[in-house]
Amino acid sequence: MPVLGLSIAYLLIKGLAEVKTTGCGTHKLLEVYHYGEGVIPERDTLVKPIASDITIGLGGSAGLEGPSLLLGGGVASAICRRLGV
Repeated sequence: MPVLGLSIAYLLIKGLAEVKTTGCGTHKLLEVYHYGEGVIPERDTLVKPIASDITIGLGGSAGLEGPSLLLGGGVASAICRRLGV
């Protein structure tokens, strides 16, 4: 089951996400904050936490902190862009 979960998550990210890299949401959030003007693509905000949920739900080795940070940071990024902040 973990291999199936990882395969589905990989295909989701490669097919739907704007940034085609997998990995820790914590690192991505810090990288965007320091080097990317705080902009997280909205598609990544949705697709990557869903891919992490599938991985975790099917027994894969993943933590909860990275997807949570990416989801919160992505929502904050979207709100700031809409408000022009």
